[in-house]
Amino acid sequence: LRTLQEENEHFTWIGTMTSPNGGTETWEGETGRIDQVMLRKYVKETETALYYVVGPPGMVDGLRKMLESAGVQKTNIRSEEFVGY
Repeated sequence: LRTLQEENEHFTWIGTMTSPNGGTETWEGETGRIDQVMLRKYVKETETALYYVVGPPGMVDGLRKMLESAGVQKTNIRSEEFVGY
């Protein structure tokens, strides 16, 4: 994803972890659940950006609802759900 970001000025990747477990490597990305505050920290035009949400069904559903409540049109939200990781 970092390579994709480097090669495409219209793509931004922001790594997040809800709660890092403190393994052998130090996490330097965002922590906590993605909310409207975090969204607005990174996305200037939140309503017109295109979002791609991937993860477990509960997370995808929660992020869809958060994005819609932030004024994002449903047509600007793409998603893919996966289970059992």
